[in-house]
Amino acid sequence: MFPLEPRPRPSWLLVLSSALAFSVTCPLAAVASGAAAPPPASAADASAWKLDQLKKIAAARAAADDPEARREWQARANWLREWQPGEMKTLDDFSPARDDLHTEPDLSVLRGEVVPSAARLLDRAIALQTEVHRLDAIDVRKTNLRKTVDVAARWISTLEQLSGKGVDAEAEARLCWALAFARYRRARALAYHELPNVLAEQPVDDPAALDQKLRQVYRSLQRSFDESQPEFVLLDVRMLRRDQRWGTALQLLERHRATIRGKWYLKKRRDLLEKLGWQAPWQEAAAIYEASGLADDS
Repeated sequence: MFPLEPRPRPSWLLVLSSALAFSVTCPLAAVASGAAAPPPASAADASAWKLDQLKKIAAARAAADDPEARREWQARANWLREWQPGEMKTLDDFSPARDDLHTEPDLSVLRGEVVPSAARLLDRAIALQTEVHRLDAIDVRKTNLRKTVDVAARWISTLEQLSGKGVDAEAEARLCWALAFARYRRARALAYHELPNVLAEQPVDDPAALDQKLRQVYRSLQRSFDESQPEFVLLDVRMLRRDQRWGTALQLLERHRATIRGKWYLKKRRDLLEKLGWQAPWQEAAAIYEASGLADDS
């Protein structure tokens, strides 16, 4: 779980943590110190490690009473079975991210597309969207987190009031996607409060309250859809990582690989393998990320 301060831990996580020693094969000092990753293990050594690890995971899964813990162990096993030493995806394997994903609708194009009684609400939503975009621009995002959280809350409230006010199905769909993106931006801003470099500059006064607020906003985003959406997959991965569901996060990352920029896929894969303590695949993933030349790319 994220190192702010202890939070109540779900029962399945206590079960999982008690068996975590099965996953940690040796310390990842290179990551902690910021040093370059050591060269990947030989294919033979990595394959032997993989077989041993799968046996340990199977034993841990069999011993787990909690269904959530068993699902997480199974996700780890599934990812590890698919991994073939020396055959990880590199940056050269990536095509541009899919262009059929939804983008955040520009609410200004909906003028005239809501019922007349909602025109003022729409004007307010447009102004709030513009302000959130200004605060959440990538070069200033981390310095404006608290303002983004507050303005996004007002934006969400306004969009919720606009629900059902579109003149047709297309207008309603745009309003629904705008609401989803508003919730996503607010959840991301809340989650960014937990980043170490942000905490150093902007300490969190009440981590428990932050956690509760983040989970509430994230649940509201989840309720917008029947299943995980590729547009928001990096937030899904972040939330799974917070709960130490690293195997589930890895599987989700792989499932949506075609929708993620190569840089973020390579980085998230490396970081999740670090969390799992899986030295052999982590070494390979870290070397690939370092060789990509993207490590210092913003």
